[in-house]
Amino acid sequence: MLTLDNLSVVDHATASFYRAFNAVFGIIGRSCSEEVVLQFINSKYMPCVLYALEACPINKTQENSLEFTINKVLMKIFRTVSLDVIM
Repeated sequence: MLTLDNLSVVDHATASFYRAFNAVFGIIGRSCSEEVVLQFINSKYMPCVLYALEACPINKTQENSLEFTINKVLMKIFRTVSLDVIM
């Protein structure tokens, strides 16, 4: 069931993910390899998203929103606008 609380949890998780990623990526920029940045994402940023979502079931629209967030970050890392490059 979709409630206002579920929406705010997804929005908060997305904002936390972007905030954490941009804080570190702004500092390291392009000085690290893509592999290092991806490891940062897996170890530091994904828990921001997953922790908030453990207790709240999400619907397909919310899932797509989270997938969009992750895809945008990957596009930024790999300097592309094509989903084909990151998939």
